[in-house]
Amino acid sequence: MKAAVTAERNALSSRIDPRFGRARWFVVVDTETGEVEAHDNRSAAGAEHGAGPQAAQRLVELGARALITG
Repeated sequence: MKAAVTAERNALSSRIDPRFGRARWFVVVDTETGEVEAHDNRSAAGAEHGAGPQAAQRLVELGARALITG
């Protein structure tokens, strides 16, 4: 399963970003393989409107089934 974490930087050791739609990064962890990927959320974070739905769509595209956020 892939789980996403909202993050302030592009590393698993980063602090969790308390925002969802405007988080700077999503760090996605595959809980079966341990693989970690960082994905830039700049396009949604900088959106004037609809940051949350855009970020949610991105996580669906990345295959995330769980989310950890502030």
